Amino acid sequence: MIIFPYLLKNISRFYFRRHFKLNTESQCSCFRAQKKDYLLYIHIPFCQELCPYCTFFRVPYEKNLVVAYYQALKKELFWLKSQGFCFSALYVGGGTPTVDMGELISLLQYLRELWPIREISLETHPNHLEKEKIEVLVKHGLKRLSVGVQSFDDQLLKAMNRYEKYGSSLEIQERIKNIAHLVPTLNIDLIFGLENQTLAMIHHDLETFKNLGANQISYYPLMGERHSSKALSLVKEKKFYQAIYNCMKQDFPARSPWCFSKNKDLLDEYIIDHEEYVGAGAGALSYLNGSLFAQSFSVNGYIKKMNQSLFLSRMKKPFTRADQIRYRFFSQLFGRSIEWKAMKKQYGPLVFFVLCKELLFFRCLLYFKKKKGFFVLKPEGFFSLMLIMKEFFHGVNIFRKMAIASCSPSCDRGKNAC
Repeated sequence: MIIFPYLLKNISRFYFRRHFKLNTESQCSCFRAQKKDYLLYIHIPFCQELCPYCTFFRVPYEKNLVVAYYQALKKELFWLKSQGFCFSALYVGGGTPTVDMGELISLLQYLRELWPIREISLETHPNHLEKEKIEVLVKHGLKRLSVGVQSFDDQLLKAMNRYEKYGSSLEIQERIKNIAHLVPTLNIDLIFGLENQTLAMIHHDLETFKNLGANQISYYPLMGERHSSKALSLVKEKKFYQAIYNCMKQDFPARSPWCFSKNKDLLDEYIIDHEEYVGAGAGALSYLNGSLFAQSFSVNGYIKKMNQSLFLSRMKKPFTRADQIRYRFFSQLFGRSIEWKAMKKQYGPLVFFVLCKELLFFRCLLYFKKKKGFFVLKPEGFFSLMLIMKEFFHGVNIFRKMAIASCSPSCDRGKNAC
């Protein structure tokens, strides 16, 4: 029975790695606004300490560097405004965006002066869950707060070197309960697939979460190639995933393969609701006009570029028309439904030719049901989709690695390196 998931995992890995190859850095003339509204993603790469399992671009916190970085970021944002970009939704990721609250609040104030932003999502960690700080963020438009907890098991927290940094499970729970009522959407990030994690620990995590007052949980599978030697067997991974899904499905319906939400709240996976998005800041990715773009993966390199007004100097992966169709298919599938009528209208007969294998796969397994112009994924297909989307993000990480490798030799290579 495990042969099929094994084949699916490896075929998906091959499939996505083919489509994330990076061109050299260039002046990107196609990085331009073509419609009224996009999502804005801002990357704040600073952390007080770097977690070993995180695959995102981040560097150690230094006050002087942070100040210079925010100044450069505001220059990039002003340039985006001058180019006609308009944003009503904002996602601030990292790193740890709340590592410097003064600079973050100043940035949010600046953004609200530039654009009519209505939705703000923000990432943080348990040490920053102070009532006064969260109230200020909500006052400045925060609608969704995502807290990186990873586990409520003290044994696992110690193994991840998080116990000393963020406190015990009980301490973290208390902080979450104290601010849960302040934020419209409070998301708790957890990870399954950690070394020495058991099914009993999974159930403990889920029951603990239900008592916190939070209305959303993102229970991610462990990702990142550095952990591949310690990865779960597929048998165990499926058992863990089914336990999570079965425990959450009644009160917290699945919004993505690993996000479960009480209501139709804002999601961490913004690619589901936003076909195109613009990234600002070092290490930020954009998907715009049929191409994937990467900003410099060096903090010092990014600051230097913004100070020299090199706003169009980005790394680029142009997608063919067929790749654009595949990208839209999988980003929508991540949200468990395909707006098929809209795809046919946008791409015409080419959509059938490009997606014939993908559609055949899901239809033959009876994973799709038709509903008012949509293909909706049935629960039986959620684990398969989880495996596929893990490989999708592996592909994105390969893109990041190539972007890092293509940094100029003059980029900083010390602790602020790419």
